[in-house]
Amino acid sequence: MLRYLAFALVAASLGTTPAAGQAQPINWDRDLQRAWQSAQSQQRPLILFVTSEQCHYCVLMKQQTWRDPAVVSAVRQGFVAAEVSTNFNDRIAQLLNIRVLPTTLVISTEQKVLARFDGYMRPDQLVKQLEELPQQLVSTDRDDDQTDTND
Repeated sequence: MLRYLAFALVAASLGTTPAAGQAQPINWDRDLQRAWQSAQSQQRPLILFVTSEQCHYCVLMKQQTWRDPAVVSAVRQGFVAAEVSTNFNDRIAQLLNIRVLPTTLVISTEQKVLARFDGYMRPDQLVKQLEELPQQLVSTDRDDDQTDTND
């Protein structure tokens, strides 16, 4: 019995540690209020992934897009990451006008939606969109009257 327990513990620890050269995973905060406070204190935009366990494309994004090393790197370097499920946060989905799952929102510390990505996104698509955001962040700070064309 002890041998089995020791083997299970070793196997579990090996399965949760990224392989050499593999990026650490995104640290998703599932408490939206705490994530928002963290975004405020770090002065970083919030990237909010709205998902559902029953959504095939949500699961696909979790397995492929959000695990891609380029996506992981971009998110970890520039954003505070939060994930909410419509199973538990229907009010959130209504407030954010979520009509499609998955939906990914980028929200500035001033509570402006800087980008909205409805539906599944491949890793290369998401990285391209995230790389374009710093330009939008700079222009948003300079001219508050400028409207965002990604809504």
